[in-house]
Formats: sequence, C-alpha cells, structure tokens
Amino acid sequence: MRKKGICVLVVFLTFLIILLSAFFYTDKNLRLIILEMSESKIGTLMSDCANTAVNRAVKENGIKYDDIVRVTRDANNNITSIQTDIIKLNEIRTEIDYLFSEEMNRQPEIFLSIPIGTIIGNEYTVGRGPKINFRLDLSVNTSTDYTSKFYAAGINQTLHQICVEVSGSAYLLSPWYKTSIDFETSYIVAETVITGIVPETMADLNLNK
Repeated sequence: MRKKGICVLVVFLTFLIILLSAFFYTDKNLRLIILEMSESKIGTLMSDCANTAVNRAVKENGIKYDDIVRVTRDANNNITSIQTDIIKLNEIRTEIDYLFSEEMNRQPEIFLSIPIGTIIGNEYTVGRGPKINFRLDLSVNTSTDYTSKFYAAGINQTLHQICVEVSGSAYLLSPWYKTSIDFETSYIVAETVITGIVPETMADLNLNK
C-alpha cells in the first residue's frame, strides 16, 4: 500500500514538473514572440504617424528654406553668416509634436494575433492553428529637434538641409508583459544649394546646440 502511494506521488511530481516546464517554456516563447511582433508593428505605426505629422506641418505652414534660413554675404559675395529663425522652427516643432499625438490617438485598438502553433515554437507548427488575440495598450512620449546639415554639392556649392528629428519611446502594456520600444527618425523639411564657400564653423552648425 505504501509502495503504491509512493508510485502515485512520483507520477504526480513527474507530471507537475512536466507541466511547469511546459508552462515556463511557453511563457518564455510567448514573451519573445510578443516583443518581436510588437516592436515591428509599433515601430511601423510610429514611423507612419511621424511621417504624416511632418508632412502635414510642412504643407499647412508652407515651409520654404528662405522662410527659416537667412544667408548673408559680404561685398565680395563671400558667405559671412547663416542664421536660422529659431522662433519659427520652435513653432513648427510644437505643431509636429501635436500632430504626431493626434495621429497616434486616431489609431484603432492594436491587437496581435498569434497562432497557437507559433506559440508552441516548433518549426512544423509555426503559423498554424487557431489564433490568440492580445490587445496592446500604448503610452507614447516623443520629442522633436532640428539639425542643420551641410554636404558638398559641387565646386563652391554646398547642399544645406534643415532636418527634423523625431524620437520617443512607446511603453507597451499587455495582459502579461510590458516593455518599451525606442523610436527615432529624421525628415528633411527644407533644403537649398548654397553657392560659395561655407566656413567650417558654419558647416558644423547644429540647431540643437
């Protein structure tokens, strides 16, 4: 009788160990899948929203290079200074931040649909079986800055670009997991080719400094 009880206990413990091992394996695999799919999905979403926000701001404000940059020259037509309208740029930056938040808020609820076969992790079951839906909650923080970039464009010619840098983090919450996804992208909002030699001190100009 005692021997039978020991056998039952061994079977029970073995079953429990197998069950716990399967649970932790599935949990670990599911976590990796959710994070990988979320990074791809959320990264694309934020990039699209940022692109739409910048395009709207540029179009609605009719931004042109001469509106935000002033190039001055001396009597010999040498470049003496390149000045940017920081007030105008800050107004545009504020609008981009607002439009980005508006675009993100317009997005419907975000779901990940993961087949059970993918969760199991076997190469023969990936993409197969019924799908489990996971709803994702996002909390997004963004910041917008500008950079001034100079590139050689020919003899005594320099391409000057004003770029907006949109960066931020999306804090992702799901029923079991949470993580953050970093986001950074750059867009050209104005550019022109300057004829004449641009002094090195100006070529190193960065609007964020």
